[in-house]
Amino acid sequence: MVAHSVPCPTIGFSPVRAVVSILVEDTGSVLSLVGALCATPLMTVFPPLMLVRCSEFEAGQLTRALHIATCVAGAALTLGGTVLALLNV
Repeated sequence: MVAHSVPCPTIGFSPVRAVVSILVEDTGSVLSLVGALCATPLMTVFPPLMLVRCSEFEAGQLTRALHIATCVAGAALTLGGTVLALLNV
């Protein structure tokens, strides 16, 4: 089997990085936006969602409801963090 080489996807983002670095004075605001959009769902939404969707995970109704509530709370935190990060940019 022959492995196909895949071009590096980060090369296309160089102009975007240049524009962001010129327009934004404080990089902390950009990092807070990235954290709100990426880190918060990764910690609060995806793990319980994977457990709810996993066919091998047998849980009671209360456990399933708590996982779903955690997903909803994580989505609300993601939305709130994104709004706050955009207001600070």
